[in-house]
Amino acid sequence: MQSERKIDLRLLRHRYGDEMREKFWTTVHEGRPTKGMPAWKEVFTDEQFDHIFSFLLTVQSESND
Repeated sequence: MQSERKIDLRLLRHRYGDEMREKFWTTVHEGRPTKGMPAWKEVFTDEQFDHIFSFLLTVQSESND
């Protein structure tokens, strides 16, 4: 069994730039079934997703150093 590459959530801005919010929102709402990530739209409210995204903004790094 091969594990998937882990995504460093501190690098979302570096990776997606201006599309960071859209990528986050689509990923958590719809999931990524082909990568084994379920959709979370039935688990969390949109307000909770906003709070999670706000937190992620506070931990962003410009590089993976």
